[in-house]
Amino acid sequence: MTDETKAIVTKTVEATRHNLWKFFGAIFMSEKNGQQAVSYHKVLGFVLFLCCLWTWMFTGTVPPEVIEALEETEIDVPSILKVASDVPDSMLYTLWGLLGLNGVNKIATAVSKTKEG
Repeated sequence: MTDETKAIVTKTVEATRHNLWKFFGAIFMSEKNGQQAVSYHKVLGFVLFLCCLWTWMFTGTVPPEVIEALEETEIDVPSILKVASDVPDSMLYTLWGLLGLNGVNKIATAVSKTKEG
């Protein structure tokens, strides 16, 4: 490997590392008192989103403890599950669209802050 190739690879790795840090920083951090700090609100939102995504994609059943708790409060579980399964596709597309716009906005904000500063 020549010195020129090593320099190009090093520069590429550094740029990738820097941009990944900006991306994840935009997801989890916010500016407080002029410094970047982890935003617990953003972390909580991201963890909640991942939990919901896991529930929606990988679990098709309700845990027995939840069913027992609902039955004790005399809530009709089958009708609630039927109503929950009848979410229109347009609402799901709207959810994914809003999540996508929010993510693009965060990335664009991080990139524009870097260009300004």
